[in-house]
Amino acid sequence: MKCLAACMVYILLNMQTNYIILAKAGIMLHLVERAKKCLDFSATLYIIHFFICLIYGGWPSSITWWIVNGTCLGLMALLGEWLCIKREMREIPISRLRSNV
Repeated sequence: MKCLAACMVYILLNMQTNYIILAKAGIMLHLVERAKKCLDFSATLYIIHFFICLIYGGWPSSITWWIVNGTCLGLMALLGEWLCIKREMREIPISRLRSNV
């Protein structure tokens, strides 16, 4: 339980991770454009990150690494879906099309 609390404090205090998640979610808004694809895109990025870590430093044996990356994956997917849904739900302006009626 102490490890979980330490990981949550680490995530909340690490502002660099939070800014990276915001940047990735913003990029996802422009690249993916569909809320259904956000989880797939996020998981793909973190799987690629996992393989790069695996090649570079071996198997990540720290529970902190797994919790931080799992939490970041979830936050990135949720924030990206929220941004995409917000953009999909905007009204389509049709006033110019009916001006001659």
